[in-house]
Amino acid sequence: MKTKIALILFPLCISMVLLSCGPTSENAKKYDDELVDQLTKVYKKEALLIDAISKKSPGSLDTLYANLKKQIKLSNEDVTNMGTFDGRSDLKNAALRVFMAYNDVIPTKYKDLIALSKIPDDVYTPMDDDKKIALFKEIDESINKANEDFKQMERDFISKYKIELFSGVKDSTSLKK
Repeated sequence: MKTKIALILFPLCISMVLLSCGPTSENAKKYDDELVDQLTKVYKKEALLIDAISKKSPGSLDTLYANLKKQIKLSNEDVTNMGTFDGRSDLKNAALRVFMAYNDVIPTKYKDLIALSKIPDDVYTPMDDDKKIALFKEIDESINKANEDFKQMERDFISKYKIELFSGVKDSTSLKK
């Protein structure tokens, strides 16, 4: 009799132990935070460059451009070296696609913007302004697509792992990203 009970209870106990060892919301939040932190570092460097381009600060453009390129490389490496979460790398890969989008526009579009920003005021024309606007639009389209894909993956991740981002906020439906 004891053997029959043990045979029934043992698999049940093993199943409960295995189910209770899954990823926690806290671990999921830490994973998400790591990815968002790396993206934020890039966004901040980009914002500094865009600000300098907008203000036509030619003296700082090359340094800010180099800083952005360096941060993209560092963040890309850090995210690449992160493990998977719960055996999946969807969210990580979405973050890597954002860095790839930046790498696509950095050597071309941003270089062109910087060149336009270095044109002296007395030579700068309305056509140059039109070129800048078009370049900004192309950059936004490229990067925004990857950002939107990341945000959607993040919403799914938040929902799946029931991450509480802020006090009382446990799902992505109440977030405006």
